[in-house]
Amino acid sequence: MEFGHAPDLTRRGIIVTDGALVNELQGGEDTSYNQLGGLLSQPMAKGYGSMSTLPLLFKKEGLVEKHQVEGVDPSDRYFNRAILVNRTSAGYSTKVMYEALIVESRSHSTIIAAVKELVEKLQDFGFTRLRTRPNFKGTRYLAEKETWIDYPDRS
Repeated sequence: MEFGHAPDLTRRGIIVTDGALVNELQGGEDTSYNQLGGLLSQPMAKGYGSMSTLPLLFKKEGLVEKHQVEGVDPSDRYFNRAILVNRTSAGYSTKVMYEALIVESRSHSTIIAAVKELVEKLQDFGFTRLRTRPNFKGTRYLAEKETWIDYPDRS
């Protein structure tokens, strides 16, 4: 169903998009929210974007940051991958994919603790000279200006 093509619902203050109902914020008036080109007809509202445009403070669960991890894999090759940081009901968890290996952390109260556990798991698999840094907070690119965090190899 397209925006603005459900007159009985829009009169009641409800917007219909791809079968999902969204309450209108303006008390049921037929406003620009119900028109093509209005606020909710932007690509993010239609589900084309990968991340919410809501401030991270209000985002309950899902991807909130992307960090970069680099180092040397067990075959002694340099590697560089993205760490996905997700907000969960219990805090934050992280995930990285390297070839056929997928490594995930448990939920932690801080992002730093979740990233640290992920790095320790990579070290358990034989990865060395690891370091990380945040690259995205929400959809905002940090332009690789953040400081690297180095993790000493285990003995």
